[in-house]
Amino acid sequence: MRVFSDDIGMEFGLKKCGVVFMKRGKVAKFEGVDLPDGCRMKIVEEEGYKYLGILEYNDLLHGEMKRKIRCEYFRRLKRVLKSKLNGKNVIMAVNMWAVSVLRYGVGLINWTKLELDNMDRKNRKKNDH
Repeated sequence: MRVFSDDIGMEFGLKKCGVVFMKRGKVAKFEGVDLPDGCRMKIVEEEGYKYLGILEYNDLLHGEMKRKIRCEYFRRLKRVLKSKLNGKNVIMAVNMWAVSVLRYGVGLINWTKLELDNMDRKNRKKNDH
């Protein structure tokens, strides 16, 4: 890998990488991976790591991601609703800026109908004010 990266003049961000060692489907103890430069690739902690913005460990961290997505969505919604935009622009801002947070992980995160209904209910309450 190092020769390849030297040949193309590109450096891999190994300092940002981490290792999770799995044995028979379970996370097992592991010391890390020794790199050619003498450093050791770190072990991923149980809090997980982000891959393309989605928290993972040995699987997706659905509960934590749901919490983060909900918080960010309602934070953005609140900011849009407090703005001095006219009605049309409020709708556009909600759809483009706030809803985009929900759309990003929609195919990855396991939402229940009840969770989505509760978010919808809270969303409608915020829009009534």
